[in-house]
Parts: sequence; C-alpha cells; structure tokens
Amino acid sequence: MTTLNINKDQIPNLDGKVAIVTGGASGIGLAAVKLLLEKNATVHIMDIADPDEEDWEDWPRLHVHKVDVRVWIDLSDAFAKIDVVDYVFANAGLGGLDDDLLVDNLDKTGRLKEPKYLELDTNIRGVFNTNNITINGVAAGATVSKMLPYEFAVPLIKGGIGINTAESTGLALVYSAVASQKRRVEVHGRESVEKLKVPGRWNGRIILALGDRYREIEEVLADTREIWFGKQFCKWTIMQQVATDFRGSEGSATDSQAE
Repeated sequence: MTTLNINKDQIPNLDGKVAIVTGGASGIGLAAVKLLLEKNATVHIMDIADPDEEDWEDWPRLHVHKVDVRVWIDLSDAFAKIDVVDYVFANAGLGGLDDDLLVDNLDKTGRLKEPKYLELDTNIRGVFNTNNITINGVAAGATVSKMLPYEFAVPLIKGGIGINTAESTGLALVYSAVASQKRRVEVHGRESVEKLKVPGRWNGRIILALGDRYREIEEVLADTREIWFGKQFCKWTIMQQVATDFRGSEGSATDSQAE
C-alpha cells in the first residue's frame, strides 16, 4: 500500500470549477464543502437539511438545494438546474440501523408492516441514483460526525484508536477528485501492459483514512493479484476480459495482456 501525505496545500485553486456534494449539510460532506469553497470553487449542496452552520447563507459561491437523493425526479431536476459540473461527490448516507428494522410495527389490520428501509434507500439507491447522473463516492469509517458524536469518540481517542474527523476525511474526498497519478491502477481487456505507464487524473483508486493518516490501497491489490487470486484465475479472468472487450482494438490479441 502507498502512504499518502495529504494536506490542503495539495488542493489547487479551483476558481471557475463547479462541485456538487450530496449530503453536504453536515459531517464529511460539509467539511468537503468548506474546503472546496476555500479553494474558490462554486459548490452546490444537495441535502434534505440546511447546513449545520448558522452563517451558511453568507458564504459566497454556495448554493443549497433541498433534495432527497432517494427520489430520482428531485435529484434529476436539481442537476438539470446546473449547467456545468466538474466534480460530484456522492456523499449522502445514513449510519446505524433504523429502529423501524428492529421493531415490529403493525398496520390497522394487525398484520406486520414492511420496514421503510431508509438506510438501504439512502446508502445504496441514493448513491446509485447519483452515480447514474455522474460519479464519485465515499464510504466513511469511524468518523466524528452525526453518526459518531464527539462525546462517544473521546474514549476511543484516549485509547489510542485512530478516529477520523470530518475535516480529515473531507480533505481525502476532495483530494481524490483533483489528484494526478503517475500510472494507472491496472489495464483491462485488450489493452497492452504498456498502458499501465500512462499518467493522468486519479482514477480507480480508494483512499483508506484512519485518523489523520492516509493510504491508497487499489494499486498494490492489483499488482499482487497473482499472489492472492492465483495465476490460473488471473489468466482466465484476463482471457474473459479480452474476449468481451468491445471498445475497439487497443492492440491485437497477441500484444494484449492475455499473451
């Protein structure tokens, strides 16, 4: 795994850039919003609540849309109001289990009512809805936010357990959208191994954030796949990818990764 040293100075000036943050009214999302605004981006929050800051209405370049990410038409209408979008962060999510899943509720006839599945609809359907319009995502670990109030995090911190802050995780979130990579994580299908060496925008990577430390985990998983997946399974997988790669010829079958 590659250790990442991430700080605010690595985030470039985002003047003229437009970002959308779902669930940007609190926690990690709000921390990302603040950082984006600090870097001069125009930011659109899509949330069912107002930002957890008293003076948010005075923040320049901030637009707040009352949107429930579970409702496709509301999300689609909100995106349609924004002409150009550079970054989208599918951050909206609910933590823990809804009491509705743990308590038996009965209807008027005395029959068990179907649970509302708020977490599933928000954390899965809401993300899929957002990704269908555009793409980026985040899955938080133990992070001081509404999901883990500070008073509950204090004993963990005193015990030496790395606890994320909304700010440290928000920094990783924004970094993932603006960072560059010296190489790709892996090639696919008929692409030759030489395609690995192509630099470009950060893509196909995941940042693991623990406390104020960061690691990128996808590159080493791809590079060591033969060890944990097995050479024969790697070979079969590549053969399947080559056979179903209909993007056009990135090279003949003989000079692809399947050789």
